[in-house]
Amino acid sequence: GRQDMNSRSEAPLKTQAKAQESRKTAAAVLGVLASGICAVAAVPPVQNLAAQMADDTPRPRVALTFDDGPTPGITEWILKTLAGYGVRATFFCLGKNVEQHPDLYRAIADAGHKVGNHSYSHIKGWGMATGQYVADVDLANQLVESDIFRPPYGRIRRRQAEVLSERYRLVMGGIVSQDYSPSVTPQECLRNVTR
Repeated sequence: GRQDMNSRSEAPLKTQAKAQESRKTAAAVLGVLASGICAVAAVPPVQNLAAQMADDTPRPRVALTFDDGPTPGITEWILKTLAGYGVRATFFCLGKNVEQHPDLYRAIADAGHKVGNHSYSHIKGWGMATGQYVADVDLANQLVESDIFRPPYGRIRRRQAEVLSERYRLVMGGIVSQDYSPSVTPQECLRNVTR
């Protein structure tokens, strides 16, 4: 009854407060990354976006990436923040989210950012047959149309990687902020990307 209604009305407020705190920390993280303080480590045998960006100029390189979108409210904020710093990023998009929010997907590309495939339904490769996993990734690519793929959770079996590497460049992350975890504070998130 009444207690359930109060719990339900408090939940969105807590979620909004957490989102606001996360946005503040994310802005700080973006500022640090935009200034080139961090570097991204390669994870062989997959591609390292920072290394792909390298030219002859010796300076620290960062490949800023975002996974799982496009997500209303979050994607627009990220795009605005990146534009404020004059920074480009790669957005690894889920096919189902692109299907639900095609306007946000177009906004990413229109802002000059690169898009990558992150599967259709954010599946874990380790517990899935190769054919089923590859089909999910290919389904996403009908919407995302990219030559790069990042496996959800950073988990992929060797055979899946072999098959997918015939179609896509596989890209893993070198630094994980853990901003998705409710148990990680904004300060810990910042430390994760600046250590």
